[in-house]
Amino acid sequence: MPTAFDFSLLANFIYTQPLMFRNSFLMFDPFRLLESFFREPPALRLSLCAIVADAIRLPEEVCLSYYSRARKALLRITEPSLKAIQALYLCATFALMNGQVALGIPAMDRAIHMLLDLNLEHDPDDNPIFRHLNEKERDEVRRTFWVFNYAVKMMRLQVGPDSMRIIFTAKGMKPCHDIGDPMMLPMSLSLSAPTVFVCGLIDIMEGILKHVWVPPASVDAIIYSGPIIAQHEARLQIWYQQLPARLKLLPSTLTSKCLNHCERSGIIVLYMYHRAALCNLHRPMLYLTGVRSVRPNEAYTCRILDSVQISLKSAQEMCDISRQILNITNPNPSAIEHHTQHGVMQLTRFFWQENYGLCVGLFEAAVVCWYFLCRGDVSWWYLLCPILKETETELRIRLKYCVETCVQSLRVFETMMDGGELSPHGRAEKPNMMTPMVNCIEAMLEEIRRVQTIHCGVVGEASPSDNTERRFEGMLMEMRVLPLGKVTQQVEAEAQPAWVLLGLLGAEVYPGIRWRAGYEASWRNFWDRATQNNT
Repeated sequence: MPTAFDFSLLANFIYTQPLMFRNSFLMFDPFRLLESFFREPPALRLSLCAIVADAIRLPEEVCLSYYSRARKALLRITEPSLKAIQALYLCATFALMNGQVALGIPAMDRAIHMLLDLNLEHDPDDNPIFRHLNEKERDEVRRTFWVFNYAVKMMRLQVGPDSMRIIFTAKGMKPCHDIGDPMMLPMSLSLSAPTVFVCGLIDIMEGILKHVWVPPASVDAIIYSGPIIAQHEARLQIWYQQLPARLKLLPSTLTSKCLNHCERSGIIVLYMYHRAALCNLHRPMLYLTGVRSVRPNEAYTCRILDSVQISLKSAQEMCDISRQILNITNPNPSAIEHHTQHGVMQLTRFFWQENYGLCVGLFEAAVVCWYFLCRGDVSWWYLLCPILKETETELRIRLKYCVETCVQSLRVFETMMDGGELSPHGRAEKPNMMTPMVNCIEAMLEEIRRVQTIHCGVVGEASPSDNTERRFEGMLMEMRVLPLGKVTQQVEAEAQPAWVLLGLLGAEVYPGIRWRAGYEASWRNFWDRATQNNT
């Protein structure tokens, strides 16, 4: 039975953290849910309470009690329904918030079957099951579809297509609507929500990754892959032109406009995914700067330099946003967001809980900067530095700072998921989905320091110790599946591919760190053959 404590827990959070709950990445209007709270199905109530309890850092046993009761309530559900899909999604979200995304996959898989049973790919205007609903209720159906569609696409993109084997598509489903800004205004029926545009972008990114996952027959195939790259860039350009101006993030207006906007999480996701897509697309071409046989010449120098510049520029843009956010984050658990007429002056852990999309491009940005810093042949540096109007030392320091920004931001996510204070310099006691990324980028920084010392004699740089080398040597970066507290549930395997768009693509971080993913071995063999052909 619902209790007054459950209601007050939810109500207090919704009214004190409106930006976290008043956006298009929530499947329902939280204020309407409060009105019907005591009539809502137990699974939906309890799963939402679990998320709120975790967000405000109630004792672990309280959070896990809500989560466990929600899962038991879901087991009693025998018929598919919209509310059941929402509850399953929230249970998966709880697992994600605790850094164990693999534990949410069974819930997502069950929700997909329910979605198909309800014909939820079709718009409620055309679906007899939902034809009796009023316009607001129909928009909730659309919102549920688009949020869930986004979540499934994201899991397929980052964990791998095998994580979600059943595919569904929008069959006439209309866009759900923007919540509206300022946030207390009624829903705008003329504005499509960010989730609709994110789903379109992810479809393009999936095409890019399918192209990149499979190594070509030869190095020449990468060099002359310009037409394929141009096709994907054209799709990205068309998508970006269709993106409304209100959803385009400008770094210069991050604190004054974006962070004050109720759809800020969607705006940040769109920004990071777009830049990460460009880095993914140009990664193989970037890696050619580390192949000794590929020296600059008239045939392909401009092509490779263009890819390097696009990659570094996209990485820098993602890091600039992350650095601004880090600089105004207060790690104090009792801190509150500070909004003024000039913009947001202070962010707290609630912002980071709301904006997991921020982490999407950080690993990609780190890989781009690390590879060019540590593997890029000196001949490409001689060509690039005059174009960028920087000395080699200046560029090396700037790219290293980008990598440091990436790892600090990911440490914040890692420590937050571990239940501790936000810490850009600390580490989680128990591994979670961010741990492989943090470990790998820390190793990248050790290698960068070594290379900086050799190339530039950068002041203050020290060579990594033997202990540091032994700590990373031969490490395989993967995501370990751990139970949530004492809550046990079956998972297919203990080790899963880590939560990134694209791993190391066959490269190894000194001293021998590899990434766990199905495509890594084939790319590693490709680069080995390319190296052998040099000798």
